[in-house]
Amino acid sequence: MRHAPKHPATGLTLLELVICVAVLAVLGMLALPGLGAQIERQRLRNAAQTLLGDITEARFLAAQRGQPVHVQAQDGPQWCWGISMSSGCDCATAQACRIHAVDAASHPGIRLLQPMAVQMQAAGEALAAASTTFESAQGDRLRVDVSPQGRPRICALSGNWPQWPAC
Repeated sequence: MRHAPKHPATGLTLLELVICVAVLAVLGMLALPGLGAQIERQRLRNAAQTLLGDITEARFLAAQRGQPVHVQAQDGPQWCWGISMSSGCDCATAQACRIHAVDAASHPGIRLLQPMAVQMQAAGEALAAASTTFESAQGDRLRVDVSPQGRPRICALSGNWPQWPAC
């Protein structure tokens, strides 16, 4: 006569484990494209907000130092922007005139579509209005504008951006 075990076996069978892993893999594959698009949007948002912050910093430095401060953005595959004390200071190479610079490697997958040059005066105004546009690989675009009063703002050229108005 056989005796039933006092404690029944617990745990998962190999078949149950394989089914769970397969279901998780299918769910992961469904979520992956949405996650990639969200990461791309975050990179675009970060690039625009970083430039906005640098323009604000240049405005503050001009008022603090009592002399003009320049923000220059260069487009192209190796785009960059920099804050400098002179208008001819290249953001792509380290120079004594450069205060701060950001390049394309800091924002992978994002393109800067047009050059921009802003001269911030000691009183906080910009010498002239200016703008530049960022684009993600997904085609979303954000533009950074600088008003003649020296105030930067971000607006959306394409894509759904509830935090910023359409341009």
